[in-house]
Amino acid sequence: GAQRFDTNEAALQRLVTEVRENLEVASIQQRTLKLILSMSLGDKMENTRFEKLKTTLVSVSDLYNFYAAPLNLFDICLLILHSCRHNESSAIETLWKSILCEEVLPCSTRSNETFSHLRGFMAGSMVEESVDLLGENEESISSSPIFEVGGWVDRLRTRVVSLGKELFGHGADYVFPLGFLTASLEGLRIAQYIADPSVPSHPWPLQTFIDVDVPFPYILDAYESILESEERGLMGGAAAQTRLWNVRSIVELLEEWVTRAHRGTTPKTMRQLDQSIATGKLMSRIDTFKSALEEIGGTEEVETVYERLRSVEAALRRLA
Repeated sequence: GAQRFDTNEAALQRLVTEVRENLEVASIQQRTLKLILSMSLGDKMENTRFEKLKTTLVSVSDLYNFYAAPLNLFDICLLILHSCRHNESSAIETLWKSILCEEVLPCSTRSNETFSHLRGFMAGSMVEESVDLLGENEESISSSPIFEVGGWVDRLRTRVVSLGKELFGHGADYVFPLGFLTASLEGLRIAQYIADPSVPSHPWPLQTFIDVDVPFPYILDAYESILESEERGLMGGAAAQTRLWNVRSIVELLEEWVTRAHRGTTPKTMRQLDQSIATGKLMSRIDTFKSALEEIGGTEEVETVYERLRSVEAALRRLA
């Protein structure tokens, strides 16, 4: 009897899982339909396909191949990959790059360096918008928003946060590729600063990941791997400015982590910090960051970041 009960239990569990998966797909299908209607994309599809979407539950592969992908519904594509636990990093990164490009493009800039960064950034995205390089006084000629003014930042943050909350922390974190997104968002932040250094430099990429509820140790790993790949890729000859940017971003992260841990509003943040200090790993990493700054040399900007790093280190020693 017990054996038979176990079999029934397993069958029931399978059924529950199947129902849950079907419900998830049905809810993604409903969102797809709403999007198609709100964006008036129905006329881009065969009538029978559109009818089918409205009246029957379509399979998850049909939802992806016949609706979400051809209509460039990138967010829906990611939700489907997440639902199917489909770990294909190049497809996932292309979808994310397309989402970021949708928010940033079309745009124009007065900076050659920012122009070439954005051109490189667009490569491999599925968005067919353009970036224009303006002359000194061509403000009136460009119809597209000026990149360095930064009207895109809040829109981009909102979209990444709302999608990130659905994708991260639910058993398939690879659909929210933290390393790729950190490098992409920080790259956009640097490109904006290069085009207009008078723009106050707010660490909005970091804030985005905090809002998605990514644990601080994960974010630190992502930032540190950017620093390491710069060092490796350029054999120690990483442009001093880029290296300084990378270390400064890490310092901003550590400051935020310490501040939040002190505030004590989220015990989880405090716990993560305690664990990182207790293993001794965090302190040795701070030594690595100090060495990176020392190698850049003593400009005033470097000194400022170095002092901030020492203050963080002192605060961590007090917590230890």
